[in-house]
Amino acid sequence: MQASTDKTTRRALACVLALLALLVGGAPTANASTTPAATGVVAVKAGSASVAITVRGTGFEAGAQVTSLAYDVEFSAVTRLSSTAIRVTVKTHAGTALGLRRLRITNPSGTSVTCSCLTIAWPYTAASPTTRPNIVVINTDDQRGDSISQLPSINARTDWARFENSFVHEPQCCPSRATFFTGQYAYRNGVSTLADGARMNPN
Repeated sequence: MQASTDKTTRRALACVLALLALLVGGAPTANASTTPAATGVVAVKAGSASVAITVRGTGFEAGAQVTSLAYDVEFSAVTRLSSTAIRVTVKTHAGTALGLRRLRITNPSGTSVTCSCLTIAWPYTAASPTTRPNIVVINTDDQRGDSISQLPSINARTDWARFENSFVHEPQCCPSRATFFTGQYAYRNGVSTLADGARMNPN
């Protein structure tokens, strides 16, 4: 009888100790996974056929995969360099628009992160003395009032060429455009007022 009581007591004590261990140390976790996180933005020039970039962050597992959430960007040859860096080859299609792209990094354990950590930059190269660049100018006028809110976003871009030493000769839109198109002052090109557009003299 005494032996049976001692055995029951030992079992009860073991249960109490196990419960205390759970309360103090938490439940044991097997095969714990890490949620990845990406930091920073990597720039790739538009029209790049194959360029290797390094995405940095934390929690990258061996075998992590990178997929694009944009139709005009493809990823291949994903290589995990460490838990904080992944190298991936990027291909951008012809006519790829500039700006941020979203990508998803997925660990084999199932955890993933979606980030805007890739930007498509303008393939601008400074002209040499023997090479003249091709320049496309988009001149807008009479924009609707609800489009003004987009101007700070456009001005904040860092992947466009910026001409910081340019000046506007005329405050009025029509004479200003005529000056821009001809490279001449208003008194030379014939457009001095808003009603003089038809008088523009390109010569």
